[in-house]
Amino acid sequence: GIEVQLPSALREYILPEPPTGEALKAAILSSMKFLEVAPDAVAIPLWLSTFRAALDVTRFTVFLYGETGTRKSGLAALLLQHFASQMHRNNLPANWSSTANSLEMLLSSAKDTALVIDDFNPTGSANDAHRLHAKAERVLRGQANGQARGRLASQNDMWVQRSGTPPRGLCIVTGEDVPKGHSLRARNLFLEIAKGDVKDAILKRESRSALDGQYISAMAGFIRFLAGDLVQKRADFKQRAVTYADSFPSSHGRTTDALSELRTTFDLWAEFAASAGATSASEIQALETRVEQALKVVARIQNKHQTAADEPQRFLELLQGVLSSGVAYLKNADVQGKPPEHPEQCGWFDKSDGQTSPQWFPQGKAIGWASKDGSWYLEADSAFGEVQRLATTQGDSISKSTASIWRGLAERGLIAKENGQYTVKRTIGSGRPRVIHLLPEAVNNLGNVTEEAPK
Repeated sequence: GIEVQLPSALREYILPEPPTGEALKAAILSSMKFLEVAPDAVAIPLWLSTFRAALDVTRFTVFLYGETGTRKSGLAALLLQHFASQMHRNNLPANWSSTANSLEMLLSSAKDTALVIDDFNPTGSANDAHRLHAKAERVLRGQANGQARGRLASQNDMWVQRSGTPPRGLCIVTGEDVPKGHSLRARNLFLEIAKGDVKDAILKRESRSALDGQYISAMAGFIRFLAGDLVQKRADFKQRAVTYADSFPSSHGRTTDALSELRTTFDLWAEFAASAGATSASEIQALETRVEQALKVVARIQNKHQTAADEPQRFLELLQGVLSSGVAYLKNADVQGKPPEHPEQCGWFDKSDGQTSPQWFPQGKAIGWASKDGSWYLEADSAFGEVQRLATTQGDSISKSTASIWRGLAERGLIAKENGQYTVKRTIGSGRPRVIHLLPEAVNNLGNVTEEAPK
């Protein structure tokens, strides 16, 4: 026989002997009732990701987030009972207080199963929050790339390279916040849960059913179904997932890949359920419609998250915040000493009493110029520095370099680029300084100031 020794955190991962006949049908129908616990856009991707985990290595993370009291941990524990029937929200196998090394080891040990890392909640000092985000960056990026950090070890008075333990299971995270970074967010499927989304009575009912072994029996039956022809099923899975890519367009290919895999997982599960006689063709068709609708909703949500983490776009938003808050202003590029056109958008404030003509005065530090053609000419270092300071006061930061930000804006046609350089010479008064030339289209994208300018 084969003996397996798991870390103590995974000691509850014990599959029963797969059921057959009526017992298997009952287990499958019981597992399907998980879909009654929460809205389809949350429950369906969670449920499908569990069966996806059993097929092969998974290269995305399911991130379940919401404010405290939304039953995130209870829902994650119920899901995990497909692999560990005695699991509950108070004994989840991992949380973010563990070291990154420990989490990587658990994700490697949980091969072809799911691991919940509970309670991502960046609180405390700015340094505490930074350390937690850095840990998430390492663990979740490693999950997506199938890599773990290598280490140096002393051996016979020599330093040798030891490879890490690459993740081999599905990572499910619960938290009250989400990680930073456009690239990292593209490696997660974000599922937001609000208070009232989880139906408490149904959650309690299904927790009892799962504790009695129904969920894990369904998973045991599914694994036996896969094992009959695992190599061919894996090959067919990859080929079929490609055909669903057009159904889930996204700003990042990883999101499309993840949702295509979940859609293909449903096809595989439907074949399993039909072979066990647990569902009729009409029931499968009805559930298929729900699956497709739910995954398309998830795709739209992911695009919003990726846009929010888009640092070039974030730079523009913070730049507008710097100007509107009185921290900095733009000078008139065409007439020295006069306010530019649309002064309220350029960091100038009306100090009149409202009964007379506007009296515009600049506030804060000059970080560039506004031209009458709608362009902004930014002093690169000054503008970036003020944007970074504002981000810091908000508990955030622009992590990319200035060159990366300028490149991202240039690729979208939002700043001028000449002779391969992002800083260009422009005539302003009697001088020709090098500036970041923010084109009118970019300025217009910032939106017009709709509130009355502060006095």
